[in-house]
Amino acid sequence: MTTKTPDDGARLERAVGRNAEVYRDDPGLRVLANQSSLRVIAGQDTLGDAGAGYSDAATRLAHAEARLVGALAAFDGTLQSLADATGLTVDAVSGVLHRDKLTVLSKPGCVQCDATARALTKKGVALVKVDVSDDAEALELARGLGYLQVPVVVTPDGEHWSGFRPDRIADLPDPEPPSALTAVVGPRL
Repeated sequence: MTTKTPDDGARLERAVGRNAEVYRDDPGLRVLANQSSLRVIAGQDTLGDAGAGYSDAATRLAHAEARLVGALAAFDGTLQSLADATGLTVDAVSGVLHRDKLTVLSKPGCVQCDATARALTKKGVALVKVDVSDDAEALELARGLGYLQVPVVVTPDGEHWSGFRPDRIADLPDPEPPSALTAVVGPRL
């Protein structure tokens, strides 16, 4: 455990303010983010198990995100500081924080995966491609959703499907302006 410094109170106050901006409409996740900020500032949380213990994939992602948002706020909003403190890469932290993007679980050489990503990009949908052959958690997520083949598309609101589905892509809402999270933490490093 680390020793509390006079600056810790100010850091926590700034973190709580940032968390309030991100979770304006979700007090439960705001409290979780605030608790994470406090534990990170106190040196009690390395975030190594963020999202563990939840059987529902959407809940696991939401809680992992809230912990990382709280930790990010505790580090004055810099992804590199959070990555350095947790031992994660900036891309790993950023990937969780950008949950407002649609996720495409894919693998190299998958024609349907590439066609899905192209169609989504053409529509203007922000997406993150995750290679299930390199990411055990992504593979577990696909299997947990009941899919045995890629691509698997997961929307930010938890809707999901498998395969190249132009009909489902066409039914997606038009892209929205950047989220509050992007406004608070700034652009990806």
